[in-house]
Amino acid sequence: MIELNLMSELNLSFTTINEQELHDNFDAIFKKVQNGITFAIVSKGKVLCYLQPHVPKTQGKKTTKKASTKKGNAKTNLEK
Repeated sequence: MIELNLMSELNLSFTTINEQELHDNFDAIFKKVQNGITFAIVSKGKVLCYLQPHVPKTQGKKTTKKASTKKGNAKTNLEK
């Protein structure tokens, strides 16, 4: 595995691994992803994809809104 820094001004870093390493060590790599490590999966010398932990955009905030209906025009599924 090779540690790389990508665009230091963006403070992005990841570990590159090839397809075989991912296949052979999936459980260990998956645990590292759960702990915050990002991997670049490389195939034939080119980055194929990134495997990284999910970080919600609105962490801790509710994003659902109540549906607005006009008074008297709303019908339920039972009324239709």
